[in-house]
Amino acid sequence: MILNIETISKIIFGAQSVAEKGGKLVIRRYTEAQANSLWGKLTWAQRRPTSVYFEFETDAETLSISYCGAETDASVGLLNFSVFENDLLTGHYALDPVPRPEGVKVITFPDGEVSFTLQKGMKKVTVYLPLMIIELVSLAVSDGAKIVPCKRSGKMAVYGDSISEGFYSEVAGMSYFDQLCRMMDCEGYNFSVGGSKFRPEYVPENSVPDCDRYLVAFGTNDFRRSTKEEFESAMPEFFRRLFAQVAEKPVYVILPIWRKVEKNVYACGGDLFAVRDAIAAEASKYPNAVVINGRELSPRSMAFMHDGTHPNSLGHTHYAINLANRICAYENGMKGKNS
Repeated sequence: MILNIETISKIIFGAQSVAEKGGKLVIRRYTEAQANSLWGKLTWAQRRPTSVYFEFETDAETLSISYCGAETDASVGLLNFSVFENDLLTGHYALDPVPRPEGVKVITFPDGEVSFTLQKGMKKVTVYLPLMIIELVSLAVSDGAKIVPCKRSGKMAVYGDSISEGFYSEVAGMSYFDQLCRMMDCEGYNFSVGGSKFRPEYVPENSVPDCDRYLVAFGTNDFRRSTKEEFESAMPEFFRRLFAQVAEKPVYVILPIWRKVEKNVYACGGDLFAVRDAIAAEASKYPNAVVINGRELSPRSMAFMHDGTHPNSLGHTHYAINLANRICAYENGMKGKNS
């Protein structure tokens, strides 16, 4: 039984829009204002369904996904589907690329379909889409199966770079942000893009969704790729625009996590410790900012890293657990003060 667009729209989360066009499900995780502000046109970043998922209760015993192929130069490990049943990972499928000649950087993935067997009886099913560019054709379940939309109790948004987008978490739905959202029972909006720095264009006027809390996790690319002047101009303006739109909701400003070259000095004018200090000082001007030291979230060891910058799956899990503990400690403390 192929689910129609009306049903799809009730069980998809993390997307700003979903529509049926040309036999495909067109999923966008950015608002039109954000997309126009950042790029002015459709780009590869807009097409990535990062942190977008389907979630519903069902008695279906099978689930299948048809998808269109894509070309990318990213890691093969970023192209996979994951299925959770009652929050337990029970299905994972990595897409197989077309063999490529030596020296060719572009990886091509053909059209395909993947099927999963589900446990019997009613259960909550969560389906995470690949981080990289994949366009869906259809989502189907056993004929006659019940589909009951689920809704998490809160909402959370993140603005960040490739780490927050989930690069090298290896399994869809296992980035620190996706894990954090499940831990805190929150629908997540992931506005992160690999390679990003502080840019005011991420938060144009009236573009920030209404959430219970917000995360900001830039800085590691500013450290390597921004001049001191660019950083000192863009970072305060980003914060000014964001805080103007979130009322009194908490904004968790996560300082850059450990990276192998953090003691080096680049065009930004200082090492990563100096970048952290600058971000903390600016964020602290806002009463609803909660500054969290990222060096205390992800282990400072290459055993937990894919490279010298990005956590691997285990690193993402440590990041999520430690961040959840800090958020809960802060929010429980605030409840105590207000009671």
